Amino acid sequence: MARLGRLIGRWIAALIARHERQAELFALRQLSDRELRDIGLSRGEIGDGLAEAAKARIQRQQAERS
Repeated sequence: MARLGRLIGRWIAALIARHERQAELFALRQLSDRELRDIGLSRGEIGDGLAEAAKARIQRQQAERS
């Protein structure tokens, strides 16, 4: 039963993470090229930048669990 609970928890966490990423992509795509440049991104780097941030977030979460 505990295994099922963990599985459901991971599934919900993955859904939330996906929703957050979509919201972040939407917000970044609404910025002008100048605003993106101010934060160190170009329009072509938006997806890659979010992917790197997601990997860093996962590593931090795993480190906190240890």
